[in-house]
Amino acid sequence: MSPRNKEQNQQIREERREEILQAALRVFACKGLAAAKISDIAHAAGLSHGLVYHYFRSKNEIFTELVRRAFEASLGVFAYAAQVEGDPWERLRALTETILSGAFEGEGPYYFLMVIQAYTSDSVPQEVKDLVKEKELLYREYLMPLVVEGQKLGRIRR
Repeated sequence: MSPRNKEQNQQIREERREEILQAALRVFACKGLAAAKISDIAHAAGLSHGLVYHYFRSKNEIFTELVRRAFEASLGVFAYAAQVEGDPWERLRALTETILSGAFEGEGPYYFLMVIQAYTSDSVPQEVKDLVKEKELLYREYLMPLVVEGQKLGRIRR
């Protein structure tokens, strides 16, 4: 058996990191950041406690990465809705339907809970608080023009 090459090692590292993130997503969604422990994440991933620390410095780093992913996915939905054909009301409806259909499938509920924690928990890292402020502006950037245009057309009440 020949030794692995650099690319194979990198692929294994990326796969292991992803396994940890997927396990952590469920742990954080169920327990919250404050109650979750690295040992919970390691157990859920089927890995040793120390191996998790090989890939991530802290549970805050893991949590921050998951919140970042949740925001990226949700902003993608907003960008999609902005491109949908039709008037503002129809685009808002498409946005809502997309959000709600994804919120109950696959990992959607877990990411939804991550975003709620990011907005409501006092224990989130400062980096997550900064991310919330930054992404909040982007949400407004997508939503406000739709609402204003819809109001001008009389499809949305003031």
